[in-house]
Amino acid sequence: MDPSDDVQIRRAAGTLSCATALFVVTGDALAAAGGMAGARFGSLQALRDDIELAWGFYARRRHAFRIAPPHPAIALLNRWTALMRDGSFACTSNVDGQLQRGLFRADRIVEAHGAIEWLHCARNCGAPVFAGGLVDVAVVPATGRARGSLHGCPACGGLARPNVKLAGDEMWD
Repeated sequence: MDPSDDVQIRRAAGTLSCATALFVVTGDALAAAGGMAGARFGSLQALRDDIELAWGFYARRRHAFRIAPPHPAIALLNRWTALMRDGSFACTSNVDGQLQRGLFRADRIVEAHGAIEWLHCARNCGAPVFAGGLVDVAVVPATGRARGSLHGCPACGGLARPNVKLAGDEMWD
């Protein structure tokens, strides 16, 4: 380690010792296994072209996220949070719910690209985002397609979709 690194670490520690809250910004480095990066269904058009295949993809990702252990760094962040008078706040580009499963307070997390456990109207009817994590979608293992009924929008009755940012997505642009 370069001696200047030690000085910078000591300065950072001194600054943190005066802080009353921790603000954490995370992204892919703290993402759960089974991530969404580079996914074929990362566009709005793919969702519209084959809703059953897209929902099958999201259902498998959601399951992978739920069973993935929290990233080890989250335990460290929790220890630092415990030392802060006002706790911590977080902003993440991940949609996997790792911070919540890692015991960060959900009401102090901003999920910039949405969250796979929440849904919104695929028609963009204006209904607010709604909980979808309590109902799972069945997937045919051989095809990866969703089977049975899919989630509906409580406002207009149209199909719902995961509340995640997709390429070309007018909900987010």
